[in-house]
Amino acid sequence: MLVFIAVIALASAASVSVILNDVRGDFNYNFTNVSPAQVLAKIDYECSMNLAGPANMHCQQIASDNLPLIYNLLRAGKGAYYICQQLQLC
Repeated sequence: MLVFIAVIALASAASVSVILNDVRGDFNYNFTNVSPAQVLAKIDYECSMNLAGPANMHCQQIASDNLPLIYNLLRAGKGAYYICQQLQLC
């Protein structure tokens, strides 16, 4: 049972990093002229492309609940794994 839980946790951490890396890349790693609403829309899109069902909804809720933190870290040039750690998801 513990192995199963560990595999799920690793898959979730990997998904978060993939989603955040996709967001960073799509904005060319430059968030100077990007609004929080644009970031949220892109994260929601990436959640729906990478996850299904409840996981997708949970991903979008995490993004919405933590948008100020995510946005500020992206603007500061932080990487996907660092942001994932700050969200306590990795």
